[in-house]
Amino acid sequence: MLTQFEQVWERIKIGTGLSTQKDVADALSITQPPISDAKKRGIFPAEWALKIASTYNVSTDWLMTGEGSMTRDSGVSERGSVNNGMKSRDDYIYVPRYDVQASAGHGAINENEAVVDHLAFKQDWVKTKLGADPKALALITAKGDSMEPTIEEDDLLLINTAVNEVQDDGIYCIKNDSTLQVKRIQRMMGKELVVKSDNPAYKEFTVGEGQLDLLQVVGRVVWYGRQI
Repeated sequence: MLTQFEQVWERIKIGTGLSTQKDVADALSITQPPISDAKKRGIFPAEWALKIASTYNVSTDWLMTGEGSMTRDSGVSERGSVNNGMKSRDDYIYVPRYDVQASAGHGAINENEAVVDHLAFKQDWVKTKLGADPKALALITAKGDSMEPTIEEDDLLLINTAVNEVQDDGIYCIKNDSTLQVKRIQRMMGKELVVKSDNPAYKEFTVGEGQLDLLQVVGRVVWYGRQI
């Protein structure tokens, strides 16, 4: 059975004429190794498909799933229905989910972390509700019980990585030594920060003005989701 990458690759060859990894890398303005890595994982990143679809005027839906018309049409939605207000996939952003667990992870979110899949969010919601740059968003998984009942183990956390300092009270993803943690942080008078866990079994601690450089803010938690 073909992997998702191989299925998308076949449709790229049909719809665009691109046939080699170098062709696709050039179309995406990236180097070839990420293409090889994606092939090994068996996943073709959604953001790549969006760029190729836009460049070669093919349907993003068709490229990713094989459904609907191959070509775009301004009066037709991505799934081939008459455009009566339904949103096409171009109205969504695809946020990468990294193979990282907060509170038991091994480092900050960066290009070296493995992307395991993507989750779609409406662009309008991201911009108006979150006020975030879509390119700065990342998804990680919560680990442990220190933030219960607010955040539970295995919850999916949406992180705004553009926030790299504590701007106001909220829940942040921080790197403490080599551990990635999610904590509620409160700014006190002056520059002191109080780092708290919502679970009362865990003690809070204070980061003084002279210790702020020891606390690295990876991003702010702007949304979380869980299985019911």
